[in-house]
Amino acid sequence: MTNFTVKFNDKLSRLALDKIHANPKRWNQTIFHCGTAHCYMGWCDIVSGNWDGDKRGVSQKTIDLMGLKDYEYAEFVDPDNSLARLEALHTFHVTGTFGIDGRDSDGFNIYGLDIDGFDRHGYNKEGYNREGYDNEDFDRDGFDRDGFDGEGYNIEGYDEDGYDDEDYDGEGYDRYNLNREGFDRYGYDEDGFDKKGLDEYGYNVDGYNVDGYDRNGLFDTDL
Repeated sequence: MTNFTVKFNDKLSRLALDKIHANPKRWNQTIFHCGTAHCYMGWCDIVSGNWDGDKRGVSQKTIDLMGLKDYEYAEFVDPDNSLARLEALHTFHVTGTFGIDGRDSDGFNIYGLDIDGFDRHGYNKEGYNREGYDNEDFDRDGFDRDGFDGEGYNIEGYDEDGYDDEDYDGEGYDRYNLNREGFDRYGYDEDGFDKKGLDEYGYNVDGYNVDGYDRNGLFDTDL
């Protein structure tokens, strides 16, 4: 019987997979060769007898022997591959069907998605998990679980302390409790005078009230 991928070396692939099943602690899909641990292609390299001890990759002889195109080879060396996916890829190149009915034994299709459209890490094609957040924990609108965007502002434009990007709160006061005109919530500037130039007791910077009297009740003769 001819394999679906005609040149695919199913016998070598099967030997490598059997080695992984028999020695799961010696399987490390993230690196070709590391001590006694090897990825799928690393095991193909070993069981073929072609490994020359180079830890940086597999021998060209093994790659040629597997009968895979570059993109097919890339699928097998993907560091995220589970053993279930490797088995399903093996089946695909032999029969033309990925796993059983198009899914591996973990329930993922050839694109790495489950029946609900999520990958092994729990994200869909758009990059969002089942709760609607991406891998940096932001939703589709760009807000995190606390309701703040990447710059730290909520949908109303305020940070967690209640200030906007100009450092004013919802009532128009900055962190020093002064508005854009320089007056506090009681209507006084940082020197303690209101818009008419009077302090809380009704005296101006020279110490006189609107009637021309100072704090001692003396009249300003200059008025």
